[in-house]
Amino acid sequence: SENGEEAGQAKRPRTEEPGTKQNGASATPDTARVSYMYLFSYDRKYVEEHVADYSCPFCSMTCRNFQGLQHHLLASHTHFMYQFHQEGEQQGSRAVIKVRVPPTIF
Repeated sequence: SENGEEAGQAKRPRTEEPGTKQNGASATPDTARVSYMYLFSYDRKYVEEHVADYSCPFCSMTCRNFQGLQHHLLASHTHFMYQFHQEGEQQGSRAVIKVRVPPTIF
C-alpha cells in the first residue's frame, strides 16, 4: 500500500524516540529466533514481531538465551502477562512469546 504497510501487517507501538533503534535485530518469520505476539483488546487484536536474538522488546536488554529472556520479562516488565513456548530444547531453537497487553495500559 502507499503508506508502506502491507495488508494484515501492523506496526507495534514503540517506546523509543523516532530514529533510534533498539538492540533487537529484526528478522523474518523464517529466520527469527524469537517471535512476539502482542495481544490487545481482550485477545481480539494482535500484532507480531520477529527478532533474530533474545532481545527484550521493551528495553535495550539482550539476554544470552531463552531462559534468561523469560526471567528478564517476568522480573522487569510486570504490567504484561506472558505465555512462553519453545520449539525444542536445544540452544538456538525457535521461541514464541505471547504478550497480553492489559486494556489499562493505554
